[in-house]
Amino acid sequence: ACATLEVSTRLSPPCCDAFVAAGAAGKILHLIKTCNRSMPHIELLRNALLILNNVTRKAHLVGVTGPVGGADPTSAVETLVDLVQNFRDK
Repeated sequence: ACATLEVSTRLSPPCCDAFVAAGAAGKILHLIKTCNRSMPHIELLRNALLILNNVTRKAHLVGVTGPVGGADPTSAVETLVDLVQNFRDK
């Protein structure tokens, strides 16, 4: 599902709009928090980060929704910093 969402958000601006309107960035950030360092989870993390990247690249969404597609900025930063710390040895 994440791979499909990644392609959709990369190729379809209306999909990015729907993603933000649904508040899905918070769900993606929660998914990121639950992943570990196993190979299947690394692939899932890759897709989740690409989804967030795709949504934040849409200029008209960034000003309206904050830094990560409508998610709470503080929570988003904490999640991403935790992710970096978890993978600093890899």
